[in-house]
Amino acid sequence: MRHIGKRADRLGLRFLVPPELLRAPSNVRVTLDTALTQAFRAGQGKLDGLKADGKGGFLITEEKAEIVGLQMEPGQKGQVKVVVGPTKPSPRGPLDMTIVQVSRAGVDGGVTVRLATGK
Repeated sequence: MRHIGKRADRLGLRFLVPPELLRAPSNVRVTLDTALTQAFRAGQGKLDGLKADGKGGFLITEEKAEIVGLQMEPGQKGQVKVVVGPTKPSPRGPLDMTIVQVSRAGVDGGVTVRLATGK
């Protein structure tokens, strides 16, 4: 994640997660690096569709989830780690998870990750 704007702004991250990945005992865990954790605190960040995991990260609980309020300066960057836990039974076919960065100006960019699954 990188703030591409010309002035400080509160950014957000949106996650679109296939429902098959949210079924128990699976989990999708999101961890922010130090820079983004500080940005979350500085912007009094909020979670929608995520909950604290008790280990400094978050678990996605809804198909549409969002972290808002990442207060960032122009050019500031940080890393987001997303880990998908094992699912049982394994979902069929490839699954796409989309992560989008948003700012006051709208969508700044994003990525779609195709997850390989069982057969």
